[in-house]
Amino acid sequence: MSKGVIHKLWFSFFDRGEYKGGEPAYFDLNKIEWTKILNENKESILNEFQTVNADSYSPYFNQSVVNETHIWTTISLRFWTVNYYRNQKKYPVIMNVLNQIPGLLTVSINKLEAGGHIVPHNGDSNGFYRCHFGLDIPSGLPETGFKVLEERREWKKGELLVFCDANIHEAWNKSKIDRYILVFDVIRPEFKNQKRKLVHVITASIFLQGLAEKIPLLYKLPLIIQGGIHFFARMCSIIYIPTRNFVAQLFA
Repeated sequence: MSKGVIHKLWFSFFDRGEYKGGEPAYFDLNKIEWTKILNENKESILNEFQTVNADSYSPYFNQSVVNETHIWTTISLRFWTVNYYRNQKKYPVIMNVLNQIPGLLTVSINKLEAGGHIVPHNGDSNGFYRCHFGLDIPSGLPETGFKVLEERREWKKGELLVFCDANIHEAWNKSKIDRYILVFDVIRPEFKNQKRKLVHVITASIFLQGLAEKIPLLYKLPLIIQGGIHFFARMCSIIYIPTRNFVAQLFA
Protein backbone atom coordinates (compact mmCIF):
# COMPACT_ATOMS: atom_id res chain seq x y z
CA MET A 1 0.00 0.00 0.00
CA SER A 2 1.40 3.41 -0.93
CA LYS A 3 2.43 5.67 1.92
CA GLY A 4 0.16 8.62 2.53
CA VAL A 5 -2.60 7.29 0.28
CA ILE A 6 -6.07 7.18 1.81
CA HIS A 7 -8.09 4.58 -0.03
CA LYS A 8 -11.77 5.00 -0.76
CA LEU A 9 -13.96 1.96 -1.22
CA TRP A 10 -14.31 1.59 -4.99
CA PHE A 11 -16.83 -0.44 -6.97
CA SER A 12 -16.60 -1.06 -10.69
CA PHE A 13 -20.39 -0.87 -11.03
CA PHE A 14 -20.63 2.65 -9.61
CA ASP A 15 -17.29 4.18 -10.52
CA ARG A 16 -16.87 2.67 -13.99
CA GLY A 17 -13.66 3.11 -15.96
CA GLU A 18 -10.16 2.03 -15.01
CA TYR A 19 -9.25 1.89 -11.33
CA LYS A 20 -6.43 4.24 -10.30
CA GLY A 21 -6.13 3.72 -6.58
CA GLY A 22 -2.35 3.63 -6.27
CA GLU A 23 -1.93 0.13 -4.81
CA PRO A 24 1.13 -1.82 -5.94
CA ALA A 25 0.73 -4.63 -8.44
CA TYR A 26 1.22 -7.16 -5.64
CA PHE A 27 1.01 -6.69 -1.87
CA ASP A 28 4.04 -7.39 0.31
CA LEU A 29 3.30 -10.68 2.11
CA ASN A 30 5.52 -9.68 5.01
CA LYS A 31 3.07 -6.87 5.83
CA ILE A 32 0.02 -9.16 5.95
CA GLU A 33 0.06 -11.02 9.26
CA TRP A 34 -2.29 -13.89 8.38
CA THR A 35 -0.11 -15.12 5.50
CA LYS A 36 1.88 -17.12 8.06
CA ILE A 37 -1.20 -19.32 8.54
CA LEU A 38 -0.83 -20.46 4.92
CA ASN A 39 2.90 -21.07 5.30
CA GLU A 40 2.37 -23.19 8.41
CA ASN A 41 -0.30 -25.33 6.75
CA LYS A 42 0.67 -25.44 3.09
CA GLU A 43 1.63 -29.12 3.06
CA SER A 44 -1.72 -30.11 4.59
CA ILE A 45 -3.56 -28.03 1.98
CA LEU A 46 -1.58 -29.55 -0.89
CA ASN A 47 -2.07 -33.09 0.43
CA GLU A 48 -5.83 -32.64 0.69
CA PHE A 49 -6.07 -31.23 -2.83
CA GLN A 50 -4.14 -34.20 -4.20
CA THR A 51 -6.24 -36.80 -2.38
CA VAL A 52 -9.74 -35.41 -3.08
CA ASN A 53 -11.01 -36.63 -6.44
CA ALA A 54 -13.29 -33.70 -7.27
CA ASP A 55 -15.14 -33.47 -10.55
CA SER A 56 -17.72 -30.83 -9.66
CA TYR A 57 -16.10 -27.87 -11.41
CA SER A 58 -18.52 -25.29 -12.77
CA PRO A 59 -17.87 -22.53 -15.33
CA TYR A 60 -16.80 -19.23 -13.80
CA PHE A 61 -19.81 -16.91 -13.69
CA ASN A 62 -18.32 -14.35 -16.11
CA GLN A 63 -17.34 -16.16 -19.31
CA SER A 64 -16.88 -12.89 -21.22
CA VAL A 65 -13.28 -12.59 -20.02
CA VAL A 66 -12.00 -15.94 -21.33
CA ASN A 67 -10.76 -16.95 -24.76
CA GLU A 68 -12.89 -20.10 -24.84
CA THR A 69 -16.16 -20.94 -23.10
CA HIS A 70 -15.86 -23.19 -20.02
CA ILE A 71 -12.04 -23.16 -20.06
CA TRP A 72 -12.04 -21.39 -16.66
CA THR A 73 -13.94 -23.36 -14.00
CA THR A 74 -14.23 -23.44 -10.22
CA ILE A 75 -15.41 -25.36 -7.19
CA SER A 76 -16.98 -22.83 -4.83
CA LEU A 77 -16.59 -23.42 -1.11
CA ARG A 78 -17.67 -19.93 -0.04
CA PHE A 79 -18.92 -17.20 -2.36
CA TRP A 80 -19.29 -13.74 -0.82
CA THR A 81 -20.26 -15.30 2.53
CA VAL A 82 -22.61 -17.83 0.88
CA ASN A 83 -21.42 -21.20 2.19
CA TYR A 84 -21.43 -24.29 -0.01
CA TYR A 85 -21.43 -26.76 2.86
CA ARG A 86 -21.38 -29.93 0.77
CA ASN A 87 -18.27 -28.77 -1.06
CA GLN A 88 -16.72 -27.61 2.21
CA LYS A 89 -17.14 -31.13 3.62
CA LYS A 90 -14.92 -32.42 0.80
CA TYR A 91 -12.15 -30.01 1.81
CA PRO A 92 -12.21 -29.79 5.63
CA VAL A 93 -8.50 -29.04 5.94
CA ILE A 94 -8.64 -26.12 3.52
CA MET A 95 -11.68 -24.66 5.27
CA ASN A 96 -10.22 -25.16 8.76
CA VAL A 97 -7.07 -23.33 7.74
CA LEU A 98 -8.74 -20.47 5.90
CA ASN A 99 -11.40 -19.96 8.57
CA GLN A 100 -8.57 -18.83 10.86
CA ILE A 101 -8.16 -15.73 8.67
CA PRO A 102 -10.21 -12.73 9.90
CA GLY A 103 -12.52 -11.32 7.25
CA LEU A 104 -12.57 -14.32 4.92
CA LEU A 105 -15.15 -13.65 2.19
CA THR A 106 -14.72 -16.23 -0.57
CA VAL A 107 -12.97 -19.56 -1.16
CA SER A 108 -12.78 -21.58 -4.37
CA ILE A 109 -10.58 -24.02 -6.24
CA ASN A 110 -9.89 -22.59 -9.65
CA LYS A 111 -8.96 -24.52 -12.79
CA LEU A 112 -7.59 -22.89 -15.94
CA GLU A 113 -7.44 -25.52 -18.62
CA ALA A 114 -4.54 -25.99 -21.02
CA GLY A 115 -4.58 -23.20 -23.59
CA GLY A 116 -6.73 -20.95 -21.43
CA HIS A 117 -6.40 -17.18 -21.38
CA ILE A 118 -8.25 -14.85 -19.01
CA VAL A 119 -8.06 -11.52 -20.82
CA PRO A 120 -7.12 -8.22 -19.09
CA HIS A 121 -9.96 -7.00 -16.87
CA ASN A 122 -10.56 -5.34 -13.53
CA GLY A 123 -12.55 -6.88 -10.70
CA ASP A 124 -15.51 -5.56 -8.74
CA SER A 125 -13.83 -3.67 -5.89
CA ASN A 126 -10.63 -2.63 -4.13
CA GLY A 127 -12.07 -3.61 -0.75
CA PHE A 128 -10.39 -6.98 -0.40
CA TYR A 129 -7.16 -8.88 -0.91
CA ARG A 130 -7.49 -11.32 -3.82
CA CYS A 131 -5.25 -14.30 -3.01
CA HIS A 132 -3.88 -17.05 -5.26
CA PHE A 133 -2.27 -20.12 -3.66
CA GLY A 134 -0.60 -22.53 -6.08
CA LEU A 135 -1.98 -26.10 -5.99
CA ASP A 136 -0.84 -27.70 -9.25
CA ILE A 137 1.15 -25.49 -11.60
CA PRO A 138 2.22 -26.99 -14.95
CA SER A 139 4.97 -24.48 -15.78
CA GLY A 140 6.24 -20.98 -15.14
CA LEU A 141 6.80 -17.86 -17.21
CA PRO A 142 6.50 -17.19 -20.04
CA GLU A 143 4.29 -20.21 -20.78
CA THR A 144 2.04 -19.97 -17.73
CA GLY A 145 1.63 -16.83 -15.69
CA PHE A 146 -0.24 -13.92 -14.23
CA LYS A 147 -0.03 -10.17 -14.79
CA VAL A 148 -1.24 -7.28 -12.61
CA LEU A 149 -0.79 -3.81 -14.12
CA GLU A 150 2.59 -4.15 -15.86
CA GLU A 151 4.17 -6.79 -13.59
CA ARG A 152 4.23 -10.47 -14.57
CA ARG A 153 4.67 -13.23 -12.03
CA GLU A 154 4.33 -16.99 -12.03
CA TRP A 155 2.35 -19.18 -9.68
CA LYS A 156 4.36 -21.65 -7.63
CA LYS A 157 3.08 -24.73 -5.83
CA GLY A 158 2.48 -23.94 -2.16
CA GLU A 159 3.16 -20.21 -2.57
CA LEU A 160 0.91 -17.19 -2.37
CA LEU A 161 0.26 -14.16 -4.59
CA VAL A 162 -1.86 -11.32 -3.16
CA PHE A 163 -3.12 -8.40 -5.24
CA CYS A 164 -5.84 -5.77 -5.54
CA ASP A 165 -8.61 -7.18 -7.72
CA ALA A 166 -9.59 -3.69 -8.90
CA ASN A 167 -6.30 -3.36 -10.79
CA ILE A 168 -6.20 -4.59 -14.38
CA HIS A 169 -5.02 -8.21 -14.42
CA GLU A 170 -4.91 -11.26 -16.68
CA ALA A 171 -3.86 -14.92 -16.57
CA TRP A 172 -2.79 -17.49 -19.12
CA ASN A 173 -1.93 -21.17 -19.38
CA LYS A 174 -0.26 -21.93 -22.70
CA SER A 175 0.97 -25.30 -21.46
CA LYS A 176 -0.67 -28.64 -22.30
CA ILE A 177 -1.65 -29.34 -18.66
CA ASP A 178 -4.43 -27.77 -16.58
CA ARG A 179 -3.47 -25.27 -13.87
CA TYR A 180 -5.06 -25.33 -10.38
CA ILE A 181 -4.97 -22.66 -7.69
CA LEU A 182 -6.80 -21.95 -4.45
CA VAL A 183 -8.46 -18.54 -4.69
CA PHE A 184 -9.75 -16.67 -1.66
CA ASP A 185 -10.68 -13.12 -0.75
CA VAL A 186 -10.05 -11.36 2.55
CA ILE A 187 -11.42 -7.95 3.46
CA ARG A 188 -8.71 -5.30 3.76
CA PRO A 189 -8.33 -3.90 7.30
CA GLU A 190 -9.18 -0.33 6.29
CA PHE A 191 -12.57 -1.50 4.99
CA LYS A 192 -13.51 -4.03 7.70
CA ASN A 193 -16.30 -1.77 9.02
CA GLN A 194 -17.90 -1.76 5.56
CA LYS A 195 -18.10 -5.53 5.15
CA ARG A 196 -21.89 -5.69 4.68
CA LYS A 197 -21.81 -3.00 2.01
CA LEU A 198 -18.93 -4.71 0.24
CA VAL A 199 -20.62 -8.13 0.22
CA HIS A 200 -24.03 -6.98 -0.94
CA VAL A 201 -22.85 -4.49 -3.57
CA ILE A 202 -20.58 -7.12 -5.12
CA THR A 203 -23.24 -9.83 -4.93
CA ALA A 204 -25.65 -7.55 -6.79
CA SER A 205 -22.96 -6.67 -9.35
CA ILE A 206 -22.23 -10.34 -10.02
CA PHE A 207 -25.95 -10.96 -10.51
CA LEU A 208 -26.06 -8.17 -13.12
CA GLN A 209 -22.98 -9.53 -14.89
CA GLY A 210 -24.62 -12.93 -15.16
CA LEU A 211 -27.86 -11.35 -16.37
CA ALA A 212 -25.99 -9.26 -18.95
CA GLU A 213 -24.42 -12.39 -20.45
CA LYS A 214 -27.95 -13.60 -21.19
CA ILE A 215 -29.36 -10.15 -22.04
CA PRO A 216 -26.49 -8.09 -23.56
CA LEU A 217 -28.75 -5.06 -24.00
CA LEU A 218 -28.79 -4.62 -20.22
CA TYR A 219 -25.60 -2.54 -20.24
CA LYS A 220 -27.09 -0.30 -22.93
CA LEU A 221 -29.93 0.75 -20.65
CA PRO A 222 -29.71 4.21 -19.00
CA LEU A 223 -27.51 4.17 -15.90
CA ILE A 224 -30.46 5.08 -13.71
CA ILE A 225 -32.28 1.90 -14.77
CA GLN A 226 -29.17 -0.22 -14.30
CA GLY A 227 -28.82 1.36 -10.87
CA GLY A 228 -32.41 0.49 -10.02
CA ILE A 229 -31.89 -3.16 -10.97
CA HIS A 230 -28.68 -3.22 -8.95
CA PHE A 231 -30.40 -1.71 -5.90
CA PHE A 232 -33.17 -4.32 -6.08
CA ALA A 233 -30.60 -7.13 -6.37
CA ARG A 234 -28.67 -5.70 -3.44
CA MET A 235 -31.78 -5.65 -1.22
CA CYS A 236 -32.55 -9.23 -2.23
CA SER A 237 -29.04 -10.36 -1.30
CA ILE A 238 -29.44 -8.97 2.23
CA ILE A 239 -32.32 -11.42 2.74
CA TYR A 240 -31.06 -14.24 0.51
CA ILE A 241 -27.56 -14.85 1.92
CA PRO A 242 -28.42 -15.58 5.59
CA THR A 243 -31.57 -17.47 4.59
CA ARG A 244 -29.72 -19.60 2.07
CA ASN A 245 -26.91 -20.37 4.53
CA PHE A 246 -29.41 -21.40 7.22
CA VAL A 247 -31.37 -23.73 4.93
CA ALA A 248 -28.27 -25.16 3.25
CA GLN A 249 -26.73 -26.04 6.61
CA LEU A 250 -29.85 -27.99 7.56
CA PHE A 251 -29.55 -30.21 4.50
CA ALA A 252 -25.76 -30.36 4.16
